[in-house]
Amino acid sequence: VFYILGYDEKVLSKQIDHALGHRYMEKFIQVPIHLPEANSDLIRTILYREYTKIIVNHGIAANECSKKVCEAIHLETLRDMYTLLNRFIFKLAMCPKDICPEDLLALTLIEMKDLDLYNWMYQKRFDLCRMEPTFMKGDEIADEKKIRGTIERTWKLAQNPIAPVSPEDIAALFRSGLLSLLGSFENYFLSEDADPQRDLLSLTTSTLMLTDEEFMDMMQKIGNIFNEVIYNQPGDGRKPRRLTFISSPCEKED
Repeated sequence: VFYILGYDEKVLSKQIDHALGHRYMEKFIQVPIHLPEANSDLIRTILYREYTKIIVNHGIAANECSKKVCEAIHLETLRDMYTLLNRFIFKLAMCPKDICPEDLLALTLIEMKDLDLYNWMYQKRFDLCRMEPTFMKGDEIADEKKIRGTIERTWKLAQNPIAPVSPEDIAALFRSGLLSLLGSFENYFLSEDADPQRDLLSLTTSTLMLTDEEFMDMMQKIGNIFNEVIYNQPGDGRKPRRLTFISSPCEKED
């Protein structure tokens, strides 16, 4: 019996034994074929072509912004490119139809290349969506320089950011969040495949007697449970599940 294997010599050597894998591979009858590495321009061209196919299949038209984003992305290998696209496809399938795919592609790349930065951006997502983020308040510019007609600023992170938010702003956020949640349920129950029991949907409301300290302690415990699973990767049996926690006002008794 003869077996013909195609493999990357460096990768296979490390998988066998990080230090002595190449010695073991000397037992193989090898016919080395060295393929030239794909250059950056070729990778970007393929990335744009495949990315366009993905978003068009998702019902989103490609535009000039799509091309510019793909041209700005630097990936060293085709393997990295397909890893990025596979992650992007998974995330896109869970997003609403009005998602900006270019933003999602950029965030997926950041998550793949620098997870610490991605986690920081997630924690600061509400600040980053403001015109003037709270952590950039005051004289927090560390450096500023002009590059090709644009200004590049390096910001210091404020130690104690304070964002003045009015009750009207908070009310608008709650209305927006509740309407978005209602829209998700409407779309779900309009689907022919809707099955609340199979999908483990639930709605529970409880009124608890708690001091402020007890309430904050309870929320911290819930947050710790979330932290254990929030960065779970896709796997067998796993599916996206959305949990929404709302601390709502209680009607005052007469």
